[in-house]
Amino acid sequence: MVAGLGSNVITQVVTARLLADIEASRRFIHEDMERHYRNLTALLGEHLPNWTWASPRGGLCLWVRIDGDATQFAQLALHHGVTVVPGPAASPSERQEHYLRIPFVHNRSRMKEGVRRLARAWEAYQQTADAPTTYAPVLV
Repeated sequence: MVAGLGSNVITQVVTARLLADIEASRRFIHEDMERHYRNLTALLGEHLPNWTWASPRGGLCLWVRIDGDATQFAQLALHHGVTVVPGPAASPSERQEHYLRIPFVHNRSRMKEGVRRLARAWEAYQQTADAPTTYAPVLV
């Protein structure tokens, strides 16, 4: 007691009650995240049908493959009011340059708006990628 190695009694009581029904809590969280995952994949399928992904085996993020540089796209997405993590920032080997890490923990309306912004950013990204260069190659 002198060293303060324990938590207060109220915290202990609440924890004990939560642990008594840990399986129900786990099921609720799993079902909730499954709904969020299905929502995100439906939105991506509707607004960004060329993006691909595999169903995650764990975690709360979807790794989405894009046909472009994820780091450059993430910078452009910021200008459209949405933040995504480019693959190289989440990879110990700085690979995954064509992947984005998108969480599926947000509520439906927030994810819907986020995906809409991603779609606008993607449209702008594709236009800059397709734009002709400002220089003409010189043959020597």
